Formats: sequence, structure tokens, C-alpha cells
Amino acid sequence: MEEIIYKEAEFLYKRFPFLKPIEGNLRNWRGQVTLKNKEKINILIKIPENFPKSKPKIMTEEEFDHKFIKNKKIMIPLLANWNENLHIYQIINSVLVHFNKNFPKFKKGKNNKSKQERSQNEVIESYEPPVFFNTELEKKALNELIETLKIYKKQKKITQKSYKTLFSRYLTEIKKIEEIKKLVV
Repeated sequence: MEEIIYKEAEFLYKRFPFLKPIEGNLRNWRGQVTLKNKEKINILIKIPENFPKSKPKIMTEEEFDHKFIKNKKIMIPLLANWNENLHIYQIINSVLVHFNKNFPKFKKGKNNKSKQERSQNEVIESYEPPVFFNTELEKKALNELIETLKIYKKQKKITQKSYKTLFSRYLTEIKKIEEIKKLVV
């Protein structure tokens, strides 16, 4: 049974690099699909224990108005006609086709964030230090910045001023690192 899950994971990694297992669990995936209209939709995939006999659950994290989304659950025809020979990547392809034909409309509500808030949060959560940060000190400075941004996000204090202040601190740290490098070399 686990071989099937590993194979599905391999298919997902190759075809949809934006999908990632949640906390390393290959039965739970999260990712953000970008539609042709540039709208970004966060999706969750839950693979049941008896997969592929039982179909996976595909959901959105926010509420949308769409004929194939009900209470955040994605219910496309391919899922309704699930069989053991289908793969999750085929479901995701089908979701993209349906959503690009008829764009989901974002529902306004107290639990839903604006498009700007969602994209801001995704940038923070998905950020990985770039390769050019090759020393542990540089990576530490950047990771501290990312952690601070996450704290600000949780406290709902992310503003343009907050970003500028934190970025300024980050640049100061990088300048210190560069000065130390000059002294050492």
C-alpha cells in the first residue's frame, strides 16, 4: 500500500512542484494553484488509508462560489467517477481545467482573507533562503527575518512600514556580515 503512496508522491513532485506534503506526511498535501486569471487558490489533498480503493479528498482553504466547490470540498466529475486506475495528478489537472474554464469567485467573509493578504502570507511561509546565502551566519540572519515576519503575520501587524523596518534590519545584518568577511579575508 505504501508503494502506491510513494508512486503518487513521485507523480505529484514531478508534475506539480507547488504541492508539498504537510509535515512530511505523504497522505496530506498542500499547495497553491495559479489560474489563468492570476488568482491563487490554496488546496489541500488528503489521501485515505485505503487509497486507491477510496478517492482522495481535495479541498480549498477558503470559501469560493463555484459549481464544483461546496463547503470548501472540490467535487469534480472525475472524483465522482473515481476508480483505482486514476492518479491524483489527473485529478489536479482536471481541477485546473475546470477552474480555468469557469473561475471560482472568492467569497467575502470574516474567515476569508483578501487576495493581497493571502499572497503576502504565502510569500512569507514559502520563502526559502536563496543559494547565494552560503554561510551559516547569512542564513541565520535571513531565517531570523523570516521568523520575525511570521510572528508579525500571526499578530496581524504586517504593514508596509513593518516590512521596511524589518528589511532595513536585515540589510544592516548583511552589511555587518560583509564587513566581517573583509576583515577575515
